Amino acid sequence: MRKTMNLLNYSCLLCRQYSCQKICEHCKNDTRFFSQKNETNLLLSPAIARHIRHTHYTALFACGYYEWPFDRMIRALKFSHDLRYSSELAKWFYTHCCENATSLPQVLLPVPLPANRYWSRQFNQAGELSRQISRLSGIPTYAPWAMRRGGKAQHTQNRAQRLINLRHAFDIQALPPVERVAIVDDVITTGCTADALATLIHQQAPRMQIQLWTIAVTPAPGKRLSI
Repeated sequence: MRKTMNLLNYSCLLCRQYSCQKICEHCKNDTRFFSQKNETNLLLSPAIARHIRHTHYTALFACGYYEWPFDRMIRALKFSHDLRYSSELAKWFYTHCCENATSLPQVLLPVPLPANRYWSRQFNQAGELSRQISRLSGIPTYAPWAMRRGGKAQHTQNRAQRLINLRHAFDIQALPPVERVAIVDDVITTGCTADALATLIHQQAPRMQIQLWTIAVTPAPGKRLSI
């Protein structure tokens, strides 16, 4: 039993082969990252921006598309609460999106879960990712900034349904007294959730600069791009 546990401690989270790191070099090399070493705002790519609602935030940073291994890692974090994945995802985000950035936010604002879903899960994956990114970047996370009312999960709905679901879905509790913030989420599909939150932020702080930080972007139907 002890030998088995030791082997598990030295196996890659993705391929389960021997590795002294959580994700082995082979799996890292097989991962398709966006090329963001030079601080590329993904909203500057028309092919991505046209599918993302972004009327109230001006920058989008992400590691890659919602495909292997990001989809597998995010599901393991979200539904199994396996924090080993959050630390690796945060590390990847920091390396690819923060390390060489020249204009960083002053505070990270994780997307809130509805209270009923949070109490049933006792876990918010956006909050956990934000906390891990804070640890690496030194940018503080402020979790109690907004509350979300109950409603259907966004991932089960299409774009039109999401827009209806998000009407009056959030309440801003208190915004930090800063000029630049980043909304943090695990996956972005249509951008509707982030834009709804950014709209509420600008109602209270019209001059606040808002970015969206997310681990993965869901490709538009039939689209697969190299960034």
